[in-house]
Amino acid sequence: MLKSKKGVSPLIATIILIGFSVALGAVVMNWGNASLEFGECTEVSLKPTIVNNQEKVCYSGLGDEGSVSFIIEDQAASDIDSIRVWVIGENNLISVTDVTSIKKGYPISGKVPYDFETLGAIEQVQFIPLLNQGDKPLLCMGKALVIDEPAKC
Repeated sequence: MLKSKKGVSPLIATIILIGFSVALGAVVMNWGNASLEFGECTEVSLKPTIVNNQEKVCYSGLGDEGSVSFIIEDQAASDIDSIRVWVIGENNLISVTDVTSIKKGYPISGKVPYDFETLGAIEQVQFIPLLNQGDKPLLCMGKALVIDEPAKC
């Protein structure tokens, strides 16, 4: 009655199920970590301070002695551990500087160096919040404050 039935042996079936379970578990764990990181950044909100209808983000200086000055505010429900400032020049080069922490509800003022000779005219300034998540910093790229073509001080 039972002629030549072909199928997967129980041992092979068990190995395939274990492999599938491990792969599915890895996907779920990565998805959980991504939602945790996104959740941390949802409480971050940077805004430029506005005085006389002008954002207080501007540049000054010439050559290799240029700088970008700013006053920005943390309008969120949590403190920001550090702020990474990207200044993007017309030569598609980026100047990166980390500045101090900022308390929720308070402004911070600062000045970062900028080399006009090497990087060219300033096209954009980005203020990227960094939160400490255990032993590694978490960059909140989606919550970056972006200023296109800042004014001269």
